[in-house]
Amino acid sequence: MVARFGLPLGMALCFAVVGCDDQDQASDSLVRDAQAFANDVAKDTDSAAFRITLVSRDGTLAVGDNLLIVHVGFHDPNDPLDPGLGIPDARISLMAWMPLDDGLLEHELHAEALGEGRYLLDPIELDRAGVWQLDLDVDVGATMRENVSFAFLVEG
Repeated sequence: MVARFGLPLGMALCFAVVGCDDQDQASDSLVRDAQAFANDVAKDTDSAAFRITLVSRDGTLAVGDNLLIVHVGFHDPNDPLDPGLGIPDARISLMAWMPLDDGLLEHELHAEALGEGRYLLDPIELDRAGVWQLDLDVDVGATMRENVSFAFLVEG
């Protein structure tokens, strides 16, 4: 299941499912490690340049409309829990999909830069329970692109 989202204000959300062994193995690992969403869940991007923190409106992800705030901060290797100094004017790409399902769901997402490296993604519609993978790309400037993936178990 792939959910496509588009962002205004130059923060385009673009989506493509690419079938390659490395991505399949990474997705398999994420699915095995999927847990229920908890506010302030954070991960470093793949190259460890940024720290990505997710917060939802009601502290969870559930079937239906969800509001997420994404904080993009510079990674501090000396303090892995620090969200980092916020990065303004980043372009965020989000792909939300169910690695254990097939199909396609498309809808529009409205986003708003909130300042201090925070970006509002609303509404993210999850149409069924199961394991959802959220893949985020963060573009800063003309040459820097970082990626991070989260997997969450969404209950009905």
